[in-house]
Amino acid sequence: MKELRYYQANCINELGKEIKNGTQRIILQAPVGAGKTFLVTEILRLLAAPSLATAHRKELLDQMQAEVENNNIAHLVQVKSIQMIARQDDHYAVQIIVVDECHRTEAESYKELIQKHPNAIVIGLTATPQRLDGKSLMKADGGTYDKIIKVATVKELARYNFIMLPDVYSSAAAIDLKGIKTIAGDYSKKDLDDRFNTPKLCGDIVKHYKKLAKGRQSLVFAIGVSHANSLRERFEQEGIHAKCVFGTHTKEARDEIIGDFRNKEFPVLINVDLCTEGWDYPGLECVILACPTKSRVKYIQAVGRCMRPAPGKQRPVILDHGGCVYRHGLPEDDWDDVPRERGGGGEPLVKRCPVCELVQAVARRTCAKCGHSFFVNDKEYKEVDEDLVLIQGGAKKKVKAVRKPKNDTSYALRVNMRPRADGCVEWVGPFIQKRPILKTPDGKQVYARNAVFAECGTMPLGPFDAIRMTCQNVKCVAIHHMEKRDLRAIAS
Repeated sequence: MKELRYYQANCINELGKEIKNGTQRIILQAPVGAGKTFLVTEILRLLAAPSLATAHRKELLDQMQAEVENNNIAHLVQVKSIQMIARQDDHYAVQIIVVDECHRTEAESYKELIQKHPNAIVIGLTATPQRLDGKSLMKADGGTYDKIIKVATVKELARYNFIMLPDVYSSAAAIDLKGIKTIAGDYSKKDLDDRFNTPKLCGDIVKHYKKLAKGRQSLVFAIGVSHANSLRERFEQEGIHAKCVFGTHTKEARDEIIGDFRNKEFPVLINVDLCTEGWDYPGLECVILACPTKSRVKYIQAVGRCMRPAPGKQRPVILDHGGCVYRHGLPEDDWDDVPRERGGGGEPLVKRCPVCELVQAVARRTCAKCGHSFFVNDKEYKEVDEDLVLIQGGAKKKVKAVRKPKNDTSYALRVNMRPRADGCVEWVGPFIQKRPILKTPDGKQVYARNAVFAECGTMPLGPFDAIRMTCQNVKCVAIHHMEKRDLRAIAS
């Protein structure tokens, strides 16, 4: 039998307190890879009350039914699709209702089910606690739920290797969305198809796949059927076998195509809003966003498809051709740190380094990759090419050339981190003339090649960006961007 992870146990304790305090409708916010299905079945086993678990997709229901049977609670829990519940119009004698992917709770079928059971405890599960149109799910804002419990954060799951953070590439130039209508809170598919379904743009998508993710099992999110077919034809023209899967296909046809993709019989699968919630393929190595979206829910659900770990899997890649990362932030950004409704304006969420082209959190004072100080007059750097550029991650190759001013005397002491199997982080460079990189308060020298850190994070230190770590219970600080003549290590 599976054992609860520490954050799952904490969640159960917090949920128990909320139920005892009379909170009736609760969301468990769990990112991809948090084990939300196992978590909720364990909750139902502990509560030991007649329950109903529902969702809108067969994949979600199959996962729930499997966990219910593994946990030996099939006599307590009914697993039914919301469509079946709506057709039967029955009253279920249940005390607990579980709604998987509960950001869809405001649909009439879910609201009717909850209204028929006014005394039942409602537990919602989702990675994205917001409606698809951007509106709140909370009762205070006209929604259904009273409380959100955060099960874990994306960064927390990545720290313990429960998920893999991706390298994210996006267009350096702004995506032209002027004149695109908004329907039901998102861009009009017809207008997007008219604007982006062109030979040049489809060719750019294939070009960057070949450059940055060639040979990887890749999932493409297209605008519509016509756009998907155009992309498939362009991939085939370049000698890359690709297939499309649509909701209009029969179940047998969909299962056959997706099964062949999982078996690696072809590398590129193109879909239209189909392979999102509940679609689980840990071997997926790349997600290509070929469709802009205003919905952060859709964005997070899409990029999460490639973040599950698998044996031998390389660090996943996201190719963002819709400018989504500039609007919605990086995949690991905490949900509450990104404004709910940006409307295309407001302060930017990420910025791009003029030296190495890494696009990163806007709050950073120095570049996470090359150490460039953002206090330098960035206008002195002139871009010489337009391309997809690295947003976040550990890629080593340079993807865009820049011209550096002659009077720049800064020295970039690059800090490379490597995760270890025991959950720690190892500093694997740099080495400067065999000088010690760290020095503890008691004078002990710690060399970079021997330093292993249990914790790491960033902290501002004057005009520099320092990294504070713990090494054998001794806190140390290393400056990694200083003037050449001042390069040195200091103690905290």
